[in-house]
Amino acid sequence: MENKEINQFIMKKIIQLISLTFLLSGSFQLKAQKEYYSTQEEVIEAAYLTLDRWIESGELRENIEHRLERNTGETKMSGTYVLDITLRHKGEVVSVNVVESNAAIKLQNYMKDYIKLLKFPFKMPKNKRYKFRYEFKF
Repeated sequence: MENKEINQFIMKKIIQLISLTFLLSGSFQLKAQKEYYSTQEEVIEAAYLTLDRWIESGELRENIEHRLERNTGETKMSGTYVLDITLRHKGEVVSVNVVESNAAIKLQNYMKDYIKLLKFPFKMPKNKRYKFRYEFKF
């Protein structure tokens, strides 16, 4: 009888452990999923907020200047860049066009190429592309 009770106790603990594991893995997956925006307004607002956050933290400028120095020898990104940026499904940048800038052509091209490498931390509807204009000031 004691052996049977021990086996039942062990089985109960194993089931609890498995249940807890599934519960925790499910909650981590929910946190790891990207936000989903279904309208053009939501996507553009999220893109603006993301770029603002990257600029305010200094992360964007630091990354651009680090790559710029490594690739061209120049150390400072300067000027104003008005860019048209097009995003698709998983936050991928599909196109970047310089609308206006007071920087040298070399820096404009570098900025455009760098922005095209970015990936935004959200999703949007498949087969949709959303274009927006953003002004960068360095």
